[in-house]
Amino acid sequence: MIVPEYWAEAKRSCTINKRTISVKRFGWSDTDQQAAQLLADQRLEQAVADLQAGKTINRQERKTAYNGAEGVPIREEIIARAGDAVITRNGYGARCLNVPDVLFGDVDVYETGPGAGLHVSIFFALLIISAAIVFFTGAPWFVLFSVVFTPLIAKQFTGNRNQSSALEKTALTKIENFSKANPDWHMRVYKTPMGFRVLVMHAIFQAHSGEVINFFKSIGVDDIYQKMCLNQNCFRARVSAKPWRIGIAEHLRPRPGVWPVKPDKLPQRQAWVKTYEAAAEKFSACRFLTEFGSGKTHQKAEQIRDLHDELCKSLTDLPIA
Repeated sequence: MIVPEYWAEAKRSCTINKRTISVKRFGWSDTDQQAAQLLADQRLEQAVADLQAGKTINRQERKTAYNGAEGVPIREEIIARAGDAVITRNGYGARCLNVPDVLFGDVDVYETGPGAGLHVSIFFALLIISAAIVFFTGAPWFVLFSVVFTPLIAKQFTGNRNQSSALEKTALTKIENFSKANPDWHMRVYKTPMGFRVLVMHAIFQAHSGEVINFFKSIGVDDIYQKMCLNQNCFRARVSAKPWRIGIAEHLRPRPGVWPVKPDKLPQRQAWVKTYEAAAEKFSACRFLTEFGSGKTHQKAEQIRDLHDELCKSLTDLPIA
C-alpha cells in the first residue's frame, strides 16, 4: 500500500511510425516534490522506450483517486496517519481508512437506487415519445404518460427492495456459513446502508493471498471492492457518511475531487469540507451488528478495530449513511 504526500507528472510527444503520440506519466513521493518529479520523469522515459520498442502501453495515465489504475498508488488527501494505517479523503469527500494488512470486506445486498440522471433521461425519452403521439393522434393527455411512468420504468433498471429482509438474511447466512467452515476465524459484522461490512480480527493478511480471495468469493464481497484491494494491495473502509445521503447535494469542490488541487482552489475545497464535516457529525458510517467465530484477536486488528469504530461511530445509535 502506498499513499504518497507529493505528486507530479511528466509529458512528452514522440514520433512512432510517422505518428505523433503523446505519453503522460505520474510520479509520487513521501519525501518532497522534487523526488516526485524525478520519478515521473523516470517513468515517462521507460514508457517512451517501451513504446519505441514496439510494446503496447497505456499512453495517458488518468488522475484516479482510488479505483486504482494498476501501478499507481492511492491519490487522495492524507488527513491523518495511525502507524501504517492512513486516513484519506476520497474523490467525493468522505473519509476512508486504508490499511495494508487488516482485512475488511464489503458485501452489497442492494442495487443502487435509480439516480436523478436516470430519471431525467427516461423522462425526456418518454416525453419525446408522448409528443410524437400527441402530434399524430391529437391526444394531449398522453403527455401524462411521461410523468406517471418515469419512476416505474426507472425502478425496473435497478431492482426492487421489497425483498430486503430475505436478501439480508441470505448475505448473513453466507458469512455464518464461512465461519462454520473456518472455525478459527473471528469476524465482526457491521450494517451499512447497502449491506454489510466484515472486519476480520484473528490474524492479518496480504490482499493477494489465497485466503483473502477465497474469503471474498465465499461471502460475496463486491467485485469493485475486490479489484481495488488487489490493485492497491490494501484493504479499505469508508468511515464517514456519503455526502448525498446527508443532504450535501453539491459535489466536492473543485471538480474533479482528485488530490492534489491547485493552491488557489484550496479555499473552495476547505469550505466544502467544513460544511460536509458539520453535517457528517450527525451520522455514522456503519453500525456494529454481531460477530462470528473463535473470538481470537490479533493485536494489530484490535488497534484498527478501535480506530474504525471510533471514526465510524459504529457503536452509537446515529443513523447510518
